[in-house]
Amino acid sequence: MTPVPRKDPTAVEAEVREKIHLEILKRTGAYHSNDHVLLPSGQHTSEYIEKTLVTTEPSFTEGLGAVIAKHFAPWPVDVVLSTGPGALILSHCVARAHPSRPVVVYGTKVLSGGKRRVTLPVEFQRLIRPGGGPRSTSTTSRSSAW
Repeated sequence: MTPVPRKDPTAVEAEVREKIHLEILKRTGAYHSNDHVLLPSGQHTSEYIEKTLVTTEPSFTEGLGAVIAKHFAPWPVDVVLSTGPGALILSHCVARAHPSRPVVVYGTKVLSGGKRRVTLPVEFQRLIRPGGGPRSTSTTSRSSAW
């Protein structure tokens, strides 16, 4: 009798995690499939995740924020920029989980000269220096923007 080949435990864990995440996305109503969606980029897709619905499950939102923060953990992050109310909640979770403890900045999307741009409220402009880098805060010098 030949032994049954076993799957790599790490691969099994990743598979299970992916299924759990998909089920949460389905449960929240955030996951849409077999649809025809026109993305703002002009691309088409049959799958779509409605990010504002993802944040209806607090523990999932915190976990997703931690996953994103872990991805960027090797680099210092100064700012997490959010451009929508639903994204603001997730941005907050990313900032809380990132080891650099970045600030969360809320920007507004505008269309200017045929191009999409993000403008920052006056309160946040003091955090960003011209040219894209962050300004030093009162106690910490930060080296790069996200």
